[in-house]
Amino acid sequence: MRTVLLLLAFAACALARSEFQEPRKPSLPPCWLTEETIFDDAQVCGKIRAGSLTKSDLTVTGFQIDRSTLKEVAQRFPGSSQFRLTMHEESPIGICVKNTRDQAIVFSSGWPGGWESLDTIYLAEATTFERRGAKCLRVESLPDELSTDSGIRLGMGQAEALPLLHNPKRNGTSFEVDFSTTPASAPWVWQRWRIAKDKQFVASSGIMGGFKAGKVRWIVLYAGVTN
Repeated sequence: MRTVLLLLAFAACALARSEFQEPRKPSLPPCWLTEETIFDDAQVCGKIRAGSLTKSDLTVTGFQIDRSTLKEVAQRFPGSSQFRLTMHEESPIGICVKNTRDQAIVFSSGWPGGWESLDTIYLAEATTFERRGAKCLRVESLPDELSTDSGIRLGMGQAEALPLLHNPKRNGTSFEVDFSTTPASAPWVWQRWRIAKDKQFVASSGIMGGFKAGKVRWIVLYAGVTN
């Protein structure tokens, strides 16, 4: 998993430099992911919508982001193994499983989920993950078409996908939609956050992904509560 950095566009502008400014600071992550950088960090550069994804948007094969844990995933898929998604010191941890058609899911947890609760789910061809170090366990019982409970699935046509993706912003073949609201207003948020007294907590959720030949090629689902 990659940690989604909810940084507004003006933050990037603040790092703009001239010959009279201090030495250049470390660069920010890019605004857009690709299939090749699917596990990398990214920042939100465009508009963040008020609102939230639904529980069904964030649920795949019975596992829901913010509610399910890596331990539960491992228990359901005996023989699966955990792997580090990046080489960073605080890299997220993931578990990869694939169906008989070599479509794969990576269930992941990093800093937002305390390396326990799921905070990101990835969907793509198994080779996309395996060439990045994942050992994807083949599971015969997985459906032939991997999808969210809301119907977002790999291989679906662009015209059918866009409404389910909440009409995301586009950049070439990539798409993205990002939401932000209070924990009490986000249907996927676990009870512990709903009763939090700190009004500075924010529930963020979103979808990133890409098309290839007019069909959904890869998907990243994320959600978490931060302050």
